[in-house]
Amino acid sequence: MNDPIYASLFKYAQPYKVDSLLILTENNPDIPDVFKQILIITNSFDVFLEKKSQGFNIEVSDFDFSKIADASLSQIILRVPKSKSMCLYILNECARILKTEGRLLIAGANSEGIVTTFKHASTCIGRLEKHSLEGAGIRFGCILKTSTPNIENKLDDKNYAVLRLISPKILHKCADNFPLLKLYIDDLKLFTKPGLYGFDKIDAGSAFLMETMAALILKEYKKEDEKENEKCINNDNRLLELISYCSNNIKVLDLGCGDGFLSLILIKIIKQYQQKNIKTTAYKADQITALSSPEPSPMELSSIELSPIDLSATDSNAAAILVCQHNFSVNKIKARVFQDDCGKSLSANNFDLILCNPPFHEGFKTSLELSIKFINQIKCLLNKDKSVNAQAWIVVNKFLKFEQLAQDIGLDTKIITQNDKFKVLVLIKKH
Repeated sequence: MNDPIYASLFKYAQPYKVDSLLILTENNPDIPDVFKQILIITNSFDVFLEKKSQGFNIEVSDFDFSKIADASLSQIILRVPKSKSMCLYILNECARILKTEGRLLIAGANSEGIVTTFKHASTCIGRLEKHSLEGAGIRFGCILKTSTPNIENKLDDKNYAVLRLISPKILHKCADNFPLLKLYIDDLKLFTKPGLYGFDKIDAGSAFLMETMAALILKEYKKEDEKENEKCINNDNRLLELISYCSNNIKVLDLGCGDGFLSLILIKIIKQYQQKNIKTTAYKADQITALSSPEPSPMELSSIELSPIDLSATDSNAAAILVCQHNFSVNKIKARVFQDDCGKSLSANNFDLILCNPPFHEGFKTSLELSIKFINQIKCLLNKDKSVNAQAWIVVNKFLKFEQLAQDIGLDTKIITQNDKFKVLVLIKKH
């Protein structure tokens, strides 16, 4: 990607200083080959793979600079990040790892808060040595480190590296807005951290998707011909048929998993569905007795062996992987969680059900290419067995023409429901 902001950084940077660091946050710029000898750190796996294949010295992490010694670098190159807490955390780390008389080269657009970022950098690092206007609304600055970092000058980065539990207040608000999810949210332990999309909240689009799926699986929906002012969901039995057909071992992929919320709620929904539909339970190892009532008692339910879910979750963002792994662990969910570029390392035609709340921003800008990338991967990864009727359930912003893109790529698409902000789609391979 040819980014004029990075172009301004590379114009002033000294590529032959081996004690340098280039930090790539949300963007994937074209980097001149002369920078191949310096260390690059990114939090994005797709950026890591591409730059690694081009011969750059790159590492991927949630901006873990712990291996870099204090006062060891003479030059750091940074495009202002979209996340404020990430930006302040990186500036604090720059203050630690820069040598005295070392320089932070930083650039961004006026609309991205670059002037404020200059002030923050000057507070914790040193003097704004150079400041220039590089084009329409683009500014470059050079911060000279003048002294040893002082704890009093440390910026409030919201403890960027620390995972924290989402507050009950936020969970209750989600339950109020999406009543069908209340049962699943009440005992949910959901951790988050700065640097994660939707930090310290439950994404409304994700909640809308899971409430829709819960309604269809558990048959608690309003039909289209009912009251106009109530939520309407197209009666679509394909999801319920899939859950029933694959009840022995449904293969699920959470694509772009974030904090793992979609998977955590889906497992609870499927568990409730299985409990409602179980007709027998084993009371003894050698005896199976039919339940006398259609609804098992809580004691009986605790003895029922529920069908397993073969769950995989993947994301390109390093922070998302850390948080998702932790959330699955504390909620006792068994799954494969790994960092990947949109599931490209996974086998094709392998998943019965894909959940996705796809990103549509790359850095500060919307990206049509990113949407197309996710749709192509969904098409590739869905099980091609006709009898399974594999499907992807996704939620997207209402203004996106996602369904048209999916149809053009070769997926049958149906809008299941929509509200004033989001729409829920089901995508199925054409056979």
